[in-house]
Amino acid sequence: MLHSPGGLKEIADRVKFDLVSAGFTPLPDDCDGPEGGVAVWVEKGQVMVIWHTHDRLGEAEQTEQNMREAGLDLGPVVQREQAARSTMCMALVTLLTAFGYPVRTIATASHIAIDL
Repeated sequence: MLHSPGGLKEIADRVKFDLVSAGFTPLPDDCDGPEGGVAVWVEKGQVMVIWHTHDRLGEAEQTEQNMREAGLDLGPVVQREQAARSTMCMALVTLLTAFGYPVRTIATASHIAIDL
């Protein structure tokens, strides 16, 4: 089903409202917040959802790249960041599905697309 850009924005707003009502902390529309939270936006004709970790764990992503380049094992902070990101993605998929949204995960980026 094709939706107008305005219609997609309305759906994104409804998804964000549903997630905030369920207790998720929303990120500002520019998806930049040090405390972490859920971001909802329209991209390429789809409503997208992603969970951002707190900056303390988010910085672990860069640490992971540096550690791999140096041939070192992943540290506990990196493992926590990965665990938090994947767990929150699963929770969002479960909740969105329970709310009746047809969802699809994009595994490489931990994004969730709502198929309309």
